[in-house]
Amino acid sequence: MSAPDSTAARSARRVWFLLGGGCLVLLCLAMLIPLAAWVGPNLVARQALAANYAKWQANGSDSYTMTVEIYAFMPCSGVPVTVTVEDGQVVGAESTCQWDYGSLTVEHVFEEAGECLDNFPSSDCQISYDPALGYPTHASLDPILQALDDEVTYEIIDLQLTP
Repeated sequence: MSAPDSTAARSARRVWFLLGGGCLVLLCLAMLIPLAAWVGPNLVARQALAANYAKWQANGSDSYTMTVEIYAFMPCSGVPVTVTVEDGQVVGAESTCQWDYGSLTVEHVFEEAGECLDNFPSSDCQISYDPALGYPTHASLDPILQALDDEVTYEIIDLQLTP
């Protein structure tokens, strides 16, 4: 038969249990804080992208004219282009620099922003939106941080909806 536990022995075990449990909690928190810092910005950016895309779908139009500056590794980098979109398709593009702007729509910028966010944390995606219509007014996208010449920035300077 074993001797009954003394009050001092039970207290000592409780202290060790609480200290050990506290250390475990601290260890878990120490692991979760970097995870939250890693996941948090992408989650917020994804939610903003989805909310603004929904706003664009509700308030925007399939027909509009927009002036865009594209900064990328291309001959026409930084040269403004005015694109006319009808029923979701580019029907005209005016610029002093000749380039194929056939896919340059608001939806295209949303798609590229989403692809950039898909590569997180290997990417850097900075996106700002028009508060009324939700389209991206600025999208600085670097889908692969370690790659060269994949960066692109879209600046939608002006967008006018057409009936």
